Amino acid sequence: MDAQQQWLRGRRSCGADRACLTRLYDRRLDELERGLERIYRNGPF
Repeated sequence: MDAQQQWLRGRRSCGADRACLTRLYDRRLDELERGLERIYRNGPF
């Protein structure tokens, strides 16, 4: 399953639980930032 679809499934499972949403968003932002760091290391573009 696509990573974004997995994230959306997790997002739906949090419902309105703010603590759950905060953890989920923080984790996803960390994943995306790590991906960008890998790209930047291979630069310049």
